[in-house]
Amino acid sequence: MDKRHHASKILPVVVATTVVFFAMLHLPFYFLRAYLGFVALVTLYAYKLGDKDTAFIGFLAFVPFFLEVLIFNLGLISLTSSDEDRLMQNTIIFGVQFVISLIALIPMVMRVELQQKIWKDYQPQLTLADTVFPWALLFSTIKVFCALIENYLRNGLGYKVQFFFSTYDITGYLMLSISASILGYMLYESHCEHKYKILPSLKPKGSR
Repeated sequence: MDKRHHASKILPVVVATTVVFFAMLHLPFYFLRAYLGFVALVTLYAYKLGDKDTAFIGFLAFVPFFLEVLIFNLGLISLTSSDEDRLMQNTIIFGVQFVISLIALIPMVMRVELQQKIWKDYQPQLTLADTVFPWALLFSTIKVFCALIENYLRNGLGYKVQFFFSTYDITGYLMLSISASILGYMLYESHCEHKYKILPSLKPKGSR
């Protein structure tokens, strides 16, 4: 399957999906569940279409985020803290999120190698996600680590610094929106290629 992407094709889809998800920022409860449902749908449908690259990338995107939602939104670790335990509680929160970020980053960087071990008869192809996701996850990992250090400076040493704390949610939601838009485009591309394979007579001349 040819995974060469053209900016003229991807930009409208990326912008539209990003705007839709980003518009839900004031509804975090629905945003998180919409993202999980969307990624799960992309993963399952891509696998049904035989696009193992998109399916595997969707799976790698789904698992760490599902783990984070499971830990924090179901109350296994509280996101609230008091003045007395703020340093310790925030350290636990950011520490767990740092570990989850690493769990997301490492497999995504090694995506092709991991996929070759799972499907030995399938040759993975590089996708747009292989270019964007590792850098996005690296950015998120660095952001969480900086928030962890900033937490100690603010709540442990008394410095009035909260740049990463103040921008933590908005940058996280933006990354998820971009992730959803890229996965959405990849699924759209797979669907079109699958349709052209079934109905070759409808495939435009010169299309890839």
